[in-house]
Amino acid sequence: MTRRRLLTVAYSLGCVLLVVGGLTAAKAVGDKGEPAPEAAKSSGAKKLVCLGFADTDDPIIRIYPDNFPQPVKVTKVLVPEGAVVKAGQPLLAFDDRIAKLRIEEAEAGVAAAKQEKVKAQAAVDSHVPQVNALNNELSAEAEKLKAKQSELAETQRLFKIMGQKTQNELEAAEAAVKAAEFMLDSVRWKLKGLKDHNPQYLVDLADAGVKRAESVLEQAKYGAEQYACNAPANGKIIRSFASDGMTFGPHSREPAFWFIKDTPLIFRCEVNQEFARRVTKGMTGRIEDDADPSLTWKGKVVRIADQYLLKRSGGGAGPDMIQMSSEERVLECILSIELAPNEAPPRYGQKLKVTLGE
Repeated sequence: MTRRRLLTVAYSLGCVLLVVGGLTAAKAVGDKGEPAPEAAKSSGAKKLVCLGFADTDDPIIRIYPDNFPQPVKVTKVLVPEGAVVKAGQPLLAFDDRIAKLRIEEAEAGVAAAKQEKVKAQAAVDSHVPQVNALNNELSAEAEKLKAKQSELAETQRLFKIMGQKTQNELEAAEAAVKAAEFMLDSVRWKLKGLKDHNPQYLVDLADAGVKRAESVLEQAKYGAEQYACNAPANGKIIRSFASDGMTFGPHSREPAFWFIKDTPLIFRCEVNQEFARRVTKGMTGRIEDDADPSLTWKGKVVRIADQYLLKRSGGGAGPDMIQMSSEERVLECILSIELAPNEAPPRYGQKLKVTLGE
């Protein structure tokens, strides 16, 4: 093969390769299109899809009997699961016979304490007359002593001068004087003891007894009031763990009810850290049921958390709603759910998703 022919073949092969390369490049450009990446990028910057749940701002309230953890037996469950209740409405009835008996016992204690006070006051009221009576008795004993002393002096005179009194009569007169002296001292000591012993302390003690009995009565009444389980606010029973005949006590693991307040529902969604900067307060979005896209609502971002926390496992703020085993942390965003007239809201705990930027 000549040198001229080799050059011709090489030139032809180069042209073919050049044409094939150009066609391939043109096809690649035609498939992708130059403006398409910008459009996709622009579209992605406007929309962000987040998952979450219908919730309330207030957390779930775990309702126990008011006297928990003291044992109490339920006689009747007054409201079913799902019931809408008013603030203060009774939810359970209890066996409160013991509490009523304690009130009766305490009332009897108050009555007895008041009678003790009457008795103490009577002692105070009789104190002055007793003192006056002993003063009179002291005066009488003093006069008796004087009389016995006069009799003794006369007996001594007659015994010595005229011999008209015998030794026995003299000794009897002397004994009578000593007895009168003893009686006078006895009354004097009684009077001193009575004056020193002011019975006013009995009234003070009785007053303290009345206060104590009344305090015991108030405790008994308060204890009876604790045999109750009432709704803490207007709201709804979303789960019931109570049944007729069951007993609540220190070993009870579940409350009587899960309760949520009657407040507007919100949409609580979670945003991964890589997309968090794209969410701003005031953004609007389309909320839809995660399983049925035909159920939609309008929403607006009203609050963005200041911290990244573990993901929730369900709607609400119940005790089992945090995934403690997951290490993934997310930014929580709250959207208001804006309802049209007569539009039904989503259900509490309903799984939803929102497309922000629409």
